[in-house]
Amino acid sequence: MSYTLIFSDTARQNFADAHEWYEEQSPGLGEKFESEFQKRINIIKQHPGRFPVRKKLYRECPINKYPYLIVYSFDEIEKEIVIAAVFHTKRNPKRKYKKS
Repeated sequence: MSYTLIFSDTARQNFADAHEWYEEQSPGLGEKFESEFQKRINIIKQHPGRFPVRKKLYRECPINKYPYLIVYSFDEIEKEIVIAAVFHTKRNPKRKYKKS
């Protein structure tokens, strides 16, 4: 099964902010974050139903070694996966599903 991957503007910004923050902490750390993120994206693309539904149609996939979740939904008929957010787990959980 091949799914189209769509990143919301919020998810793109969340990812960019996290990558930049880790890179500022230690050169190369942002790249390691990106590598772990990509591994999880590949799992989501292969098995979008693997992670449980948390709210409405949103699912959450934790990023190994980092305090982030990939919040996404998918449409089996349209074969689309929408990445809604890359959410830091220490932030206010009410903002996790907020649309921008």
